[in-house]
Amino acid sequence: MQESENASTRVLVVDDEEPIRRLVEIILTRHGYAVESCAGGYEAVSMLGRFQPHVLLTDIVMPEGEGIELITEVAKSYPGTCAITMSGNRTGRQFLRVSEALGAVYSLSKPFSEDTLLAAVAACNHVAGVAERA
Repeated sequence: MQESENASTRVLVVDDEEPIRRLVEIILTRHGYAVESCAGGYEAVSMLGRFQPHVLLTDIVMPEGEGIELITEVAKSYPGTCAITMSGNRTGRQFLRVSEALGAVYSLSKPFSEDTLLAAVAACNHVAGVAERA
């Protein structure tokens, strides 16, 4: 996907670890995506209606609203949004498969490479685009 095509793709990044959240935001922005971010699931739910992301990239384990709850809400209320979950701790990694069963299209174990991130977002964006056209 070309950078100019990415500009129309909205990505919401949700992670309570600011350095990770900021790095993901920088990478995606540098590749032309329209990115907003927040630190927890509760804040993300309030942003969904306003931002209407094509792709949701969320951590699983967060103190202010778990990623599992967030992807469940997205699947129910925003079915055109494609979800990607990520986690770096052992508890969260156990939930990555569960998140896929609940509607996440991809799951990423931290740390992940820039190429892995970009491939997952591009593929998820393709899934969201197919859902919008259906």
